[in-house]
Amino acid sequence: MRPDAPQGDDRGQAAIVGIVLLIAVVAIGSTGILLVGLDATDRTSDRVEDEQIKRAFNTLDKRVDTVAREESGSREVDLGLNAENDALRKESTGRIVVRTSESDTEILNTTIGSIEYGNDGNTYTYQGGGVWLGTGADAQMLSSPDVSYREASLSLPLTVLSGDERLEADPVRIEKSETPKFTQYDLVEGEVLIVEITSEYYGGWAEYFRTEVDNTGVTVDDANETVTVELGQFTPPEGVFDDGLTATGDVAFGGGSAEIVGNVSATGSVDDSRVTGSTSTADGSYPPIDRIIERKIEDAAENTSITRLSPDMSGVSTLQGGEVYYAPNGIDLGNGDGAVADLSTGNVTLIVDGDVHMDKGDVEVLNPSENTALRTYASGNFSMKNTEFCVAPCGGSVDAEHNQVYGTSEMQVGLRGGGSNYFEGTVYAPRRTEVDGTNGAWQRVGGPDNKCDKPSGSDDYDVCLATGNSGFDGSIVAGSTRLAQSTQLTEDGGVEGMQPVYADANTALPPPVTYFTITVYEVEISDGDEEN
Repeated sequence: MRPDAPQGDDRGQAAIVGIVLLIAVVAIGSTGILLVGLDATDRTSDRVEDEQIKRAFNTLDKRVDTVAREESGSREVDLGLNAENDALRKESTGRIVVRTSESDTEILNTTIGSIEYGNDGNTYTYQGGGVWLGTGADAQMLSSPDVSYREASLSLPLTVLSGDERLEADPVRIEKSETPKFTQYDLVEGEVLIVEITSEYYGGWAEYFRTEVDNTGVTVDDANETVTVELGQFTPPEGVFDDGLTATGDVAFGGGSAEIVGNVSATGSVDDSRVTGSTSTADGSYPPIDRIIERKIEDAAENTSITRLSPDMSGVSTLQGGEVYYAPNGIDLGNGDGAVADLSTGNVTLIVDGDVHMDKGDVEVLNPSENTALRTYASGNFSMKNTEFCVAPCGGSVDAEHNQVYGTSEMQVGLRGGGSNYFEGTVYAPRRTEVDGTNGAWQRVGGPDNKCDKPSGSDDYDVCLATGNSGFDGSIVAGSTRLAQSTQLTEDGGVEGMQPVYADANTALPPPVTYFTITVYEVEISDGDEEN
């Protein structure tokens, strides 16, 4: 027999080892199956519990809503939640502020509070009539809040929570603590209605309003956990250019032969001795377009495909039809600067963040056709000195409708002519009140102080065409106005009936609102087993 041949005992031992290994493999496999089964069971249990919590909070939402709108009374609801994870009522998780663009007075400013419940890392919350999952930017809406927007109507019923800080036992008692403490119904005309919601669950609120209202009217400030919703009345008014001058404030003349050839309407007094047409009292109803211009600037700043312009417009001698241009640092054209706007292929839109200032830097509008124009939207002032800004050929037939300048309620205008200074077009910068202080546009062109001073001496007129032989053909809608020396403002009948242009393909304006309702209810939440 060979020395390495296996002996009988060795063969027996090998068989025993094989059986033990087989048992071990089977045991390990069984344990794995058991663990997988337990994990699947846990996941199923978690899903069931999550669904329970969602149903409980949706039920709570409905009960709170019912009690809030009743004359009086109370309800109890059995949430059926885990007693170890009691619900927490929190007072400072949200605030809603409602205001308009034209007033510093807040229509509403109130906290809304919440009921929050944590379960295995998930946070479920009732706030403001909605049910939310998660917090911060990641919060999701499980049930929509009571805020609704339908057919240009905003309804804002809010429920403010008070009562026990912690809800530790079922059932939960919901009781109306007082009658609605604030109700308002109002018509929003020519204003932007602004709703600001600051909330620990702001991501869900943003999701809701983007769906309910319109994404164009919703902005999010992550740093401050705030969602801002804007709704506006942006229908351009009619008849705004039917007069040569529409002024919020007085219309006055200085020495010389200055005159207005055409009609004038003003909220203040008018020296009609140098007005060739009729004079009338304006009602100051044209709404400011500040927010429209702000949105255009915001959109242009974010749109990298829009051509950027330097203040002197260097490198861009022709503004092409169908294009939008953005001047983030204003326009400042000096001697030798300038450009043409070619309308042969469509409108030209120029968006300016800052002043539009021209001093011997001419701009001409070429090849206009019906309904085409160079439209300039500026956040600052408008000033010209020894400059021609007109529709070619300058000095020919007047075509003011093809050159339109739009400004905020703070825009001041200064035209000063040492030599030739001519503007052909329209300026639309409506306002509710005059601008206080000195006229920055007039100072920019080096105009003498006494040519723009009001009689009181403490403030300037908003619009000054007051030295040399400046000419203005078209129409102005702005603030108080003074003309002096040889300046002349001539109304262009061709712009009568023309409406201002607010929106275009590159600017999305907020959705409209015609009226809104606000109602604030207060509801007390407590454990149902407490004495009442």
